[in-house]
Amino acid sequence: MKRQVDQIKKLSIYILILVSVNSLFGASLQTKLDTSLATIGDHLHLTITATHSKQYSVQFPTKKTIGRFEVINRSIKNNSQSSKLSSACTFTISTYDTGKTKIPQLKIHFQHTNDTSQSLVMKSNSLPVNIISVLPPKAQKSSSIKDIKPPFPIRTVIPWDLVIFFTLLIGLTLGAFFSWKKWKENQETQPEVKEEYLKPPHIVAQNKLEALKQSANFASRDEIKEFYTRLSRILRQYLERRFFILALEMSTTEIINVSDEFNISPSQIEKLKAILKNIDLVKYAAKSTQEAEALELLDDIYDWIENTKKGNLFSNRSDLTEVLEKLDYNQHE
Repeated sequence: MKRQVDQIKKLSIYILILVSVNSLFGASLQTKLDTSLATIGDHLHLTITATHSKQYSVQFPTKKTIGRFEVINRSIKNNSQSSKLSSACTFTISTYDTGKTKIPQLKIHFQHTNDTSQSLVMKSNSLPVNIISVLPPKAQKSSSIKDIKPPFPIRTVIPWDLVIFFTLLIGLTLGAFFSWKKWKENQETQPEVKEEYLKPPHIVAQNKLEALKQSANFASRDEIKEFYTRLSRILRQYLERRFFILALEMSTTEIINVSDEFNISPSQIEKLKAILKNIDLVKYAAKSTQEAEALELLDDIYDWIENTKKGNLFSNRSDLTEVLEKLDYNQHE
C-alpha cells in the first residue's frame, strides 16, 4: 500500500513538472501514424505536430532511419495561429522486415529565438506497427521466397563525349592518311608532256604556220585581227621553247628588252622586233592591212624561225621532263 502511495506521488510530481514546463514554453506534441498495419515495402506516413509559442522555433530530426524504418521523404508545414505556431513534420517511411515492431520516440528541440539558454527537448510517442508479407499465410508456408520487386532494368548509358571524341579522332586520322597518300602520288607522278614538245620547236611552229595559212580567212576585220592574234601566239610559243622565256606572259616591250640575250645575229634581232611591232599595230592600233601583207608577214615569221632554229633539243621524253621540272622549280623560286 505504501509503495502504491509513493508511485502516485511520483506521478503527480511528474505531471506537475510537465504542466509547468508546458506552461512556461507553451509547447505540446502530437504523434500520428496513418496506419498500424502495412505490408513490406509500403509507404507509411508519420506526422509529428508541434504547437509552440511564436517566440520559439522547433527543430525536427533529420535522420535517414527511424528504428527499422528507412526515411524516404521528409516535409514540414507551418501554420500560424493567434498566439502560437503549429509546425507539422511528416516522415514518409518504409521497411522490408516483417513482424510486429514500434516506431521509436523522436527528440524534438525547441529553442528561444532571442535567448539560446532557453531550450526544451520533448519526445514524441512510440507507436506500434505490424508489418506483414504480401502473401497470405498459407502461401507463405507452401511457397519459396520470391522477389519482393521485379528486377530493375539497367539503362545503358551511352558516353556521347567519348563517342564524339573517337569519331573526330578517326576522321582526322583518315583525312591525314588520304592527304599523305595523295601527296605521295603527286610526288611520284611524272609531269604530263604533250607529244608535240618531243619535236623540235621550229618544226612545231612551222607546221602551225602552214595550217594557219591554209585556213586563213580575210573576209572581215575581226577575222584579220584573229589571224594576227594566232600569228603572235605561234611566234611566242616558239620563243618560249627556243630561248626559254615566258613569252606568252610577256609584253612585246619585255620580249624586245631581253632579245639581246638570244645568242642570234643582230640582223635577226632587228627583224624580230619589226615582226612583233607589225603584229601589235594590227592587233591594238587597228592598222588596216590586206591579205597579201598578212601572208607576207606569215612568210617572214616562217623564214625567221628557219634562220634561228636549233637542232633537236631532246632525244627522248625523259630529257624533256627533266628540263620542264627545272623550269618549273626556277619559276617558283
